[in-house]
Amino acid sequence: MSQHSKSIISSLRFITTTLALITACTLIPSNVHAMQSTSPVYKNNAERWQEHSYGMSLIPPANTTQINNTSDGSLVKFKKSDAYLISVKIIHVDKVVELGDIASTADLKFLYAYPSAVPTKDEIFKINNNIEALQRFLYVPDKEKGDWVFGQTFIKLDPITFGMVDFECKATEFDIYTPIFKEVCNSIRLTSPDELDKQRIELIKNGQKIRESIDVDALASKLPYIAAGDTTTKPNEQWFRLVKNEKEIGYMRMRLYREEQLGQMGIRIEINASAKDGAETISVKQDYFQTTDRQFEVWSTRKTSKNPKQSIQIQTRNKEKEVLPETTSVAITGTRSGNKLTVSIDKDADVRTLEWQIPQEQYISQVGRIFLFSQLPQRIPHDFAYYGFDSTNEKLSLMIGHITPTDSNDGSYWLEFLPGLDASPVYSCYDYDGTLLRQELPDGLILIPSTIEQIKIIHENKK
Repeated sequence: MSQHSKSIISSLRFITTTLALITACTLIPSNVHAMQSTSPVYKNNAERWQEHSYGMSLIPPANTTQINNTSDGSLVKFKKSDAYLISVKIIHVDKVVELGDIASTADLKFLYAYPSAVPTKDEIFKINNNIEALQRFLYVPDKEKGDWVFGQTFIKLDPITFGMVDFECKATEFDIYTPIFKEVCNSIRLTSPDELDKQRIELIKNGQKIRESIDVDALASKLPYIAAGDTTTKPNEQWFRLVKNEKEIGYMRMRLYREEQLGQMGIRIEINASAKDGAETISVKQDYFQTTDRQFEVWSTRKTSKNPKQSIQIQTRNKEKEVLPETTSVAITGTRSGNKLTVSIDKDADVRTLEWQIPQEQYISQVGRIFLFSQLPQRIPHDFAYYGFDSTNEKLSLMIGHITPTDSNDGSYWLEFLPGLDASPVYSCYDYDGTLLRQELPDGLILIPSTIEQIKIIHENKK
């Protein structure tokens, strides 16, 4: 080992990583030099960043690019060119553990990925004299890209939940940028549960004000009305390309129109999508209806996945040979009348039914998330919240939105929307008249407006 690397290792003081214990989160760091940025991004101005689920906040490093939507589970990333990368995550573990227990299971996983990595001694310390934290660094020799350093800081949010701040930089620049990482970690604060409740109440009030400011009836009247049996009137229609990792993987069609159901006028939205991601073929069909007075809604979604490579026999412990299904499907149907919401979830013929009494004035429907979000205030940043059904976690959740006007000053805006407090955000960009210009999902999928003609050409050329 070089004298330079020895001096870095001797000066590294803190440690954290959890892998064997962590669920739904892989903590194998992507090298800072290979990180792929996603939009929307902006140069942060060092204002305090906060996540709304547990009230964790910090001051970002100045003059870095803030990356708000990532596909690796990070809530946010701060990148300084090729100098360093700082990422923030919320992670959950399977059982109650202490900070000191976390690093012991982390080493095996990290060293499996980077066998030559050299960890340093863990150090437990307090942030702001009241937040217990655990921090460490690892020196990673790399002949191809140059030696680099990986650091992490954990703080405990509750018995099974941790906040985590990652850090990567070149080994030769460790002494330059590590103080910045430590400053970020030392700026971490936790909002009290009572204060969080107050913030959420204000966000919900903002959401109600936004809804009251939008004339839904006037907007709905502009949609074409299609009566039962009418085959000539055309709905409003928009097509999208589906792009992931800069590859065309499929397409989506969305239709909006007015119709009557059970004698009541309402808004109908139909979404159909088809994609091929690797060996897997995915088909999605979504159908939403809500009366214009918001008293009744009904909706259904179905996702079917087909993967020929998955249809294989496996030997499971204490079981006979088992065949994994080639095709899987998930269907979710929902009905709401007034403040009673009923949701049925069918996963490969395993059906569950859930019911809630909802705060109707604080609730946003499936239709509202598509229709209302395209008509938000456009000129000033704004935060708001509603309650709604979180299909990913299959529960009624508080959903938070943040509006950011674009730099073009033409009425277009980005909407950052968390479909649940512990969910990753979805980013959507709308123009001044409510047309969806771009949408970015946490798994890296991007929706880009297109035409059916363009989509046909793209996918015919792929054959």
